[in-house]
Amino acid sequence: MGSDDKAVITGFICRLCSRMNRFVVHIYGDEGVQMQLAQKINIYLPITVNPNDPLPKTVCISCIDSLEAQHELMEQFKWARQRVQRVTKGATSEDCGRNHSPRPPEEIRTPVSILPSNTNRQRPSTEGTSSESTSTRPPREGASSSSGPALSS
Repeated sequence: MGSDDKAVITGFICRLCSRMNRFVVHIYGDEGVQMQLAQKINIYLPITVNPNDPLPKTVCISCIDSLEAQHELMEQFKWARQRVQRVTKGATSEDCGRNHSPRPPEEIRTPVSILPSNTNRQRPSTEGTSSESTSTRPPREGASSSSGPALSS
């Protein structure tokens, strides 16, 4: 307990994660003000910091990195929203669909098939079977007999 109290007094405990750390930045010091730590904490986190509260005024480097990542993410969201608004305001009704869709309309309407349609006849269908195994069915005409396990031993 004594070391925790000393860490709070000397300013080596992080306000955000409450871990003791030798490398911290004072929220209201020159570096903390330059990084706008108090503003970012108050905006992005569910806590409020102010210079007069009795809690620690330092933040560890790991929490600063996380806070900066959150800030960058929010800035990207703001930029993307502004870009979408500019694009939609400048779009004509003729090209409006192209601006909202990452794929051309033809690709959206055309179903994607995994196998070419002519190979579907060669493979046995598994649709509608409940407990039957496809290996116990007789092979269809033209189907390769090596597609299933051998039944004779």
